[in-house]
Amino acid sequence: MTRRTKILSLLLTLAATTGVAFAAEVKPNEVMTKIFGGDRYVFGQIVSLDDESPKDVMVLGTSVSIASPVTGTVQAAGRTVVINAPIKGGARIGAETVEISKNIDGNLIVVGKAVHIAKNVVIGGSVLLFSGESAVIDGTINGNLEAYGEAVSLNGAILGNADIQVQSLALKGTVSGDSVIAAETFDVEPSASIEKNLRYWQALGVRDFGAMVKGKSTFDPTLAHETSQRVESAGLIAGVFAAFSIFSIFSAALMLGLLLFFTKTLFRDSAKFLLGNTGKSFLIGIIYFLVTPIAALLLMFTFIGIPLGLAVFVLYVVSIFFARIMTAMVFARLIELKYKKKWSNMVVFFVSLGLYIALKIIGAVPFGWVVLLVLVAGGYGSLLKMKYERYVKVM
Repeated sequence: MTRRTKILSLLLTLAATTGVAFAAEVKPNEVMTKIFGGDRYVFGQIVSLDDESPKDVMVLGTSVSIASPVTGTVQAAGRTVVINAPIKGGARIGAETVEISKNIDGNLIVVGKAVHIAKNVVIGGSVLLFSGESAVIDGTINGNLEAYGEAVSLNGAILGNADIQVQSLALKGTVSGDSVIAAETFDVEPSASIEKNLRYWQALGVRDFGAMVKGKSTFDPTLAHETSQRVESAGLIAGVFAAFSIFSIFSAALMLGLLLFFTKTLFRDSAKFLLGNTGKSFLIGIIYFLVTPIAALLLMFTFIGIPLGLAVFVLYVVSIFFARIMTAMVFARLIELKYKKKWSNMVVFFVSLGLYIALKIIGAVPFGWVVLLVLVAGGYGSLLKMKYERYVKVM
């Protein structure tokens, strides 16, 4: 699995945990909590976990604060995530701003525009870091560090190996293992130390590191292209995550809840049709998306058809707006049928919301709109087919 895939998998994992509050409305000061198998799922706008969690915690909020110890692992997503209490397991965090002020005993995976690991903080395992703008590591990492992004300042200590590929690196701390470092600009302070071998690239070319590198120092120009790609990927990944509107996720959660409440078998029947008639579903969906706006436009050219044309156009725009949500629900039911599961509405809600955010990610990456179009056309085509059949039965 590539590093990019790892991070996208992280985003999907985080996304899949966001549906834990199955409710019609989340007020600004309201926090909803569900317990499943001892694990804790929390959903709200401003979330502060002030009581100890015995197992794993999965939390989504505009502002998230872990203020009491967690015995298991933490998965957190939001605009701001602050770790103010120790975590006995690992952590997966995605946010615009991430502040880690207490120890994490396991591995840490973090995606953010701005990331800070504070001084005196110890990460017991390894760290995989993607930063969109800046990352400052003042603490200690007992395992390995992989860091990709725009700017990284390493002021603390890495007890394992380091793989840092960024646009700008400020190295003041120490790396006990081997290092791969590639950066357009590479600033080294007198306090910096690499205890073993260093393979590096910088825009200025070969450099004499002197006693800073205790092992062998090797300039590797092939790192230049690799680094450029990884920096671009890191910025894209962090940017995509930051671009998620938490409120749009809340709206999606609300819509999915209403769909589950007001529909009985529509999405299951649509998924069954899609499973057995994939090509036909796609064709129906494509015809709908291409023909409907043309039909609305033609109706508007006739005086009598203007109101009808406007109505068709408005309905078309609404269907586009809810395309990802409806598609996510169809594919959630499709997965349920394909693997012969009997999910509760709560599980369908979780899976649908995770798929909804997956569709947002797909639509945000280069040429992802092609994949998104295929998926949405298939989902909508199956829905239209089922609605038509029901209409015919009623008539």
